[in-house]
Amino acid sequence: MNFSNQVLEVPVEINENTNPALLQTEIHLSCILLVDDDRATNFLNKRLLEKMGVVDTINIARNGVEAMEYLTSAAKGERDKPVPELIFLDINMPIVNGWEFLERYESMPEDFKQSITVLMLSTSLRQADIEQAGKWNVVKGFIHKPLTSEQVMKVLDENFG
Repeated sequence: MNFSNQVLEVPVEINENTNPALLQTEIHLSCILLVDDDRATNFLNKRLLEKMGVVDTINIARNGVEAMEYLTSAAKGERDKPVPELIFLDINMPIVNGWEFLERYESMPEDFKQSITVLMLSTSLRQADIEQAGKWNVVKGFIHKPLTSEQVMKVLDENFG
């Protein structure tokens, strides 16, 4: 899959002048998993998603190991670990990075993975990273940080609308 033409870049900030009506959508997810080692990024992404009201539960994993542990528990049906419908995955993380996570994620049961959309969310501007992401069937797109309301709306519309 080649998404060199599908990089989602719409830098817009949410502030006191943002029209809340622009953040509304009929699409609502039960769970999103943010996989990123940067606490500030996770805080801002979680705040944005909460402000938009597009998801019931937002869980955070700070590296690929934590993400796989979460997903393994979710696959077993643990109550406090709902299956995420959407995963925003960073590339550069300690312990297990985004690429290594994808290698491990591939071994999960197909019926479990088919209900999950994985999107790369990275500061990387390297074309090689975008191309690498496109080689993974489970990765549905590549978004440049910071995550914006417009990017979220586009992701929801294209993957869940």
